Amino acid sequence: MLLSTLLYGQQLNDQFKYMSYQAVARDANGDPLANQTIGVKFTMIFGLSYAYEETQSVTTNEFGLFTAQIGSGTPTGLGQFPTYPEINWLGATGNWSLLVAIDPSGGTNYQTVGPSQQMRAVPFANLAQTALVLADSAWVSPPYQPLVYTDKNVGIGTDSPTQKFEVKTQTSSFRVRENFTAGTWTTAVEIEGSAPYGPTVEFRRGGGGAWYLGMEHDRFRLTPGGLPLLTATPDMRIGIKNNAPEVELDVKGNMRIADAGNVNGPDPSAALEVASTTGAVLLPRLTTAQRDALTPTPGMMIFNVESSTFQGFANDPPFTVGGSSASNGVQIPVINDFSPTITEAAQSFQVAAAGTLDTVVFHVGSIDPGFSRNVQVTVYDGLPTTPGSVLGSGTILVNATGMYRVAITSPPLLSAGTDYFFAVEIPLTGPIAQQFSLRTGIPGDDTTGSCYLCNDAASNCAFWNFDSNYDLQYELISNSNGSGWVDLH
Repeated sequence: MLLSTLLYGQQLNDQFKYMSYQAVARDANGDPLANQTIGVKFTMIFGLSYAYEETQSVTTNEFGLFTAQIGSGTPTGLGQFPTYPEINWLGATGNWSLLVAIDPSGGTNYQTVGPSQQMRAVPFANLAQTALVLADSAWVSPPYQPLVYTDKNVGIGTDSPTQKFEVKTQTSSFRVRENFTAGTWTTAVEIEGSAPYGPTVEFRRGGGGAWYLGMEHDRFRLTPGGLPLLTATPDMRIGIKNNAPEVELDVKGNMRIADAGNVNGPDPSAALEVASTTGAVLLPRLTTAQRDALTPTPGMMIFNVESSTFQGFANDPPFTVGGSSASNGVQIPVINDFSPTITEAAQSFQVAAAGTLDTVVFHVGSIDPGFSRNVQVTVYDGLPTTPGSVLGSGTILVNATGMYRVAITSPPLLSAGTDYFFAVEIPLTGPIAQQFSLRTGIPGDDTTGSCYLCNDAASNCAFWNFDSNYDLQYELISNSNGSGWVDLH
């Protein structure tokens, strides 16, 4: 038989490791088993189920008294929990009991010494019933029990929390800090939300607006209640007022960099303003090889360290590839009239350098009252007397005197030293009793060509009359003959 006592008053660091048990072992006659090694088996039961079981070998004193630490023995595997630290004490708090069996000879032929004994808590354990602690909490000493209680709110600084975790303080006393080791890092706080938007933290000033810091899809955003102000993406791009940045820093709107010496307000028309009285803008400083390794686009600027010049990349500006700009006031009529003639004017020319012909300019010196007709300019290969293929054409409405710029569709590429000509005519739409006149230049002003006139009753103006006394007043313009880096000074 046993006279036993369950002791829960062990030191704080051991209270979750072991449970003390003390008893007096006696023989069948009631005499103490003094100074004897005996075998003991402890079986813990909750409800009608076995929870845990272990065996120990202990030695009695001269009075038959022995002490055991339940949890330090050898688990038998019987019960729901394989080891003592794995016992979930929360599972059946109201009906735990302990069954004890001994073998006085010290073997394993255990005999129960009475019915199971109900387990009861000492006062400090009753107090602990009011605090259920999460695993890995700093509020208790290790080892920790993995217990979670989901039905309550936790409040710090408030006795009426309305959220799962609520902190109320008058000072900056909320701090999360990790143990830092140089060269390593760990997650101090993890906030996880559901896809696709992720978690959001709200910052609100009493009576004022709210700011939101959080995730949307895979982007991290700072939002003052409307469109995102700041967006960061996983590929290391930052957007300001731009929720889909395409480069490392992508700003939608104006930018200003100012120092303390600047007293002027921002210029609203400037996309990028550097307002400084103590600093300057420093352009990229490149060698020629570094510059040429770029993929250039018109508008780029650099400082070439080899030539010590500022350079920019640009398309060549429009330039004149031929023409006669002087005027002597002589005018050549252009008329479409089947009775009896069709009159056209043409000008032959050559260009000094290869380039595209984008625009033909001619000058109207006089016009009949009420004249308003589309006029066509056609560019040909060869000379008017031996015309080749049509290279391009364009039309323009003529209804007043002055200069007319005709854009040539599909601008042809002209070669230097080759004969070309353009003809000015009114498209055949029926007899017209009106005309306009083209102004001419000084005779011989254009050394590469001359004026040709067609005065033919046929509809195709099959032959041309060469008039070496005149050149039309005209210009041939190429919009671009290439692009490249140019010195800016």
